[in-house]
Amino acid sequence: MSRVDSPDHVKQTVISVGQCGYDNSRIRSLIRSIDSTVEIRETDSHQETMEVLASLGEAALVLVNRVFDMDGSSGMDLISQLKSKESEFAAIPVMLVSNYEKSQAEAIANGAIPGFGKSELQSVETRQKIESVLNQNI
Repeated sequence: MSRVDSPDHVKQTVISVGQCGYDNSRIRSLIRSIDSTVEIRETDSHQETMEVLASLGEAALVLVNRVFDMDGSSGMDLISQLKSKESEFAAIPVMLVSNYEKSQAEAIANGAIPGFGKSELQSVETRQKIESVLNQNI
C-alpha cells in the first residue's frame, strides 16, 4: 500500500502563484506524479493568494513565480509578506520558481526554502525538493 492509499493519508494543498498557464500545467503534472491526491490551487496575485490561504488555514507548499504573469508583480514581495514574523502563514514552506541564482539567494534570505527554475521542472532534484516538503506534512 502506498502512502497515498493509506487510510491516514492527509490531503495536501499546494498553491502555485503567478505562473502562466503553460507553467502551471507543467507544475501540476509534476506534483500529480509525486502525489495524485494533492490539491493544486493557482492564484494570480498577492491578494488572491492571501485570500486562498486564509480560507484554507494552511497549505503544504507555496510556489511563487519571481514575476507574476498576470500583472508583473514581484514574487519576492509576496515571499517577504508570507515569511514575515507577523504573518500567520510564516510556517508554510515557500519556494521561488526562478532560474536566476541571485533571486533564489534573495528568496532564501527572505525565509523561503531552496526553490527551482522552470528549466529544472523535469529534474530529479526538483522532484526531490517537492517530495521532501510533501513528505514532511504526512
